[in-house]
Amino acid sequence: EEIRLLDVNKGGLQMMDSDRLEGIIGHSFLELVDPRQQKQTARLVKDAFKGKSGALEFEMLTKKGSRRWCEMSIVPFRNTEKVVVSALAVTRDITERKKAELNLKLSEEKYRMLVEQAADAIVLFDATGQLLDTNPSASLLLGYSQEEMAIMHFGQLLPADEVTGNALHIDELNSGVSTVGIRRMKRKRMQYFIVVTV
Repeated sequence: EEIRLLDVNKGGLQMMDSDRLEGIIGHSFLELVDPRQQKQTARLVKDAFKGKSGALEFEMLTKKGSRRWCEMSIVPFRNTEKVVVSALAVTRDITERKKAELNLKLSEEKYRMLVEQAADAIVLFDATGQLLDTNPSASLLLGYSQEEMAIMHFGQLLPADEVTGNALHIDELNSGVSTVGIRRMKRKRMQYFIVVTV
């Protein structure tokens, strides 16, 4: 069964890269949807005709051949007798948000690759000193597995005098100020300490 457009407002036409209703009204909405997402979109619309509201994100293929990501919310439209006669869809352009999400993902993947491959030990901890992330070099240097360090506090990696006499400058770090110094750290199952810069 075809999903034919009955009406489109000015904002919808602009989103479709069209300035007139001719060529839009009476045509299948699925013509504007990426083929990989047509089944999911058709299912959402059919559910609306069964009385169910829903939403999805899909990639629109505009009349001028460009692509844009859209978020569509759809509700059943009933007549005075409460019978579903059509579906009302509100669609907004989320292309910029999708681009930002992709850039963030690529940035995180790049960060992860750099951290994982770094020869230096890298330890990430929160404002309380709880370890959040470590790299393989930190495991090699300190003797703990990454799984073990995932549940440790940074203070557990320091000898007692370091904890009291060379405290972490959390307030400075929270304000965006970098700190560099010399610190002794404990190595697992060893009596001696190693010296590192933090």
